[in-house]
Amino acid sequence: MKNYTKIVWVLLLFCFQQSYSQGLQESLDWINSKRLEGFDYFSGSVPVNAENKLQVTPEKIRIETGTAEGYTWFGWNTINDLRINDEEAGKYVLYIVSNYIHEGLPLYIGIHFKTKDLRDRFSKAVEHVAKLQGGPSLVYDSYESSKSAAVAWLKSRGIDVFEGDNKLRIEITENQIKKYYLKSTDIIEISWKDVKEIKSEIYEKNKKYTSIQVVGPTDEKGNIKMIKYYVFQNIADKYVSALKSLAVKSGANLVKDDLF
Repeated sequence: MKNYTKIVWVLLLFCFQQSYSQGLQESLDWINSKRLEGFDYFSGSVPVNAENKLQVTPEKIRIETGTAEGYTWFGWNTINDLRINDEEAGKYVLYIVSNYIHEGLPLYIGIHFKTKDLRDRFSKAVEHVAKLQGGPSLVYDSYESSKSAAVAWLKSRGIDVFEGDNKLRIEITENQIKKYYLKSTDIIEISWKDVKEIKSEIYEKNKKYTSIQVVGPTDEKGNIKMIKYYVFQNIADKYVSALKSLAVKSGANLVKDDLF
């Protein structure tokens, strides 16, 4: 009886492995068949160019320049966000975002599609492969649920922060927010529990961006510690909500704007 049970378990395991392998390969084949319908592949280190190529294997997704000198890749199991942007006419954009941080920003691969339907189907296929390969749950808009969820969401939005010539970076943890530069020694840190106000307004000089201000404590000389930076306007409202959620959950007593 024990041998019979063992044989059954072995057969079930074999069937599961076959089903998993076929499901994975079938999904990869679908992605490969549709990737030619995408155009303008790009990433943080690979500028848009018609010669760029997309490659998918069971282990990773990768783009490279026509000469293969520039590239970005990451494992399916690191994908934690799939973002869309329909702002440019005729270009339905999908951002495939990894939780792997390089030089203060998450790695990502961007793809333009000619139709919204194909972009959305491609996104579902990528999510399916990521799950099959043991990837984390996608962050979606779950920033209200916990401090860790807010941190994960805000980190994935690092690619929406305007970096400028000095390569601005915003580092967010469960304890604090930190503003620094890759090409400068300036650093500002504010603990979430010390945050007094989080404000935002459209940046009039370039309305694609929203100005974010995280206002901290006032020192004994009357100086207010503040972190100011810019994010893409289309995610600004959710971004501010995530910042406020993280601050409040950390014990911050935010100023009530409508108090008077």
